[in-house]
Amino acid sequence: DAARAAETQAGAALERSQAASVQAHADAARAEALAREGGLAAQALEAARAEDRVREEELHMAEAAVRRARAEVAAARALLGGGGTGGAVVAATAPASGAVLRVLRDSAGPVAAGTPLLEIGEPARLEVVLDLPTADAVRVRAGQRALASGGAGESPLAAVVRRIEPSAYTKVSPLGVEEQRVDVLLDPAGAGWEALGDGFAVDVRVVVEELPEAVRVPSSALFRSGDGWALYVLEEGRARLREVEVTARGDGAAAIRRGVRPGDRVLLHPGDDVRDGVRVSVR
Repeated sequence: DAARAAETQAGAALERSQAASVQAHADAARAEALAREGGLAAQALEAARAEDRVREEELHMAEAAVRRARAEVAAARALLGGGGTGGAVVAATAPASGAVLRVLRDSAGPVAAGTPLLEIGEPARLEVVLDLPTADAVRVRAGQRALASGGAGESPLAAVVRRIEPSAYTKVSPLGVEEQRVDVLLDPAGAGWEALGDGFAVDVRVVVEELPEAVRVPSSALFRSGDGWALYVLEEGRARLREVEVTARGDGAAAIRRGVRPGDRVLLHPGDDVRDGVRVSVR
């Protein structure tokens, strides 16, 4: 009865998702028409398009939930003896189409109801699961660009953040430190992903801020000076202190709004013996 109730609930959720998807698609079409006539802001158009994509993904999830619920009903019926065969060989039908990813039971023998036999999936519809520390995840938003490395080519693979999971979990780092992490789901966006498959590892960088005209310096050149940041610039063989304004940091570098110019040479890891005007030599 519980499995049948879950199947009914999944069917109702599918109907709701279908209605929401149709409505979102119609809203996106109306937004496109208004935007072409100049009657809608670009931000509103992007929001309508994003809502359409979200509803479409929810529809796919609802369809999968229906297939799963039907399979659970069949499993419950078999467990109760409704599908008993007296030990005969039976055909096991997959609940959905796809490719075999793993064979979990490849030796002959009796199998209890509910025992996993195969893992199936759609390799053409990959998603990337990126586990981030919660301190970094708060800067990530759905729709942001991401770059992944680990494919067959040297060029990074493009991806888009689809979802930040609402719940974090504890994970022990390689150094034995407990960290709170959260999964961020990304969708591939471009060519090159066909070389990857289920369970493959990639290194991912999420673009949380873009500053096209920024002056960038290594983070190791910066140090605290009062309430702000400073660094030393090499001028005529001497270290010159510069107060700088940092607008963004990440990936071992910082974006500087004022205080340095493109081409300035800065001191990395300045020690306590470095002062303004001290003579230095380049190694």
